[in-house]
Amino acid sequence: MPRTLTVTLPDEMADRVMQRVETGEFASLDALMREAIASLDGPLEDADSEDLRERMRIAKDDPRPRVELSTATEQVRAELRKEFGRL
Repeated sequence: MPRTLTVTLPDEMADRVMQRVETGEFASLDALMREAIASLDGPLEDADSEDLRERMRIAKDDPRPRVELSTATEQVRAELRKEFGRL
């Protein structure tokens, strides 16, 4: 028997969801949510998931210090500014 659930999304995410329904990519919000939730089970069964698991294991076991994404982004931008004079 179907159950009703309430989901709260950030505005940006809710806008993206509604845009996909409004453009006809999905027949309804229910259809979009069913497909999104069903996709949670799929990728773990794919052959590529073993490769992903291995890459995640390697990254987790990497002894080098962790670099935050914002720090890495700024480092790349600094290198680009140095190389090209602007970004």
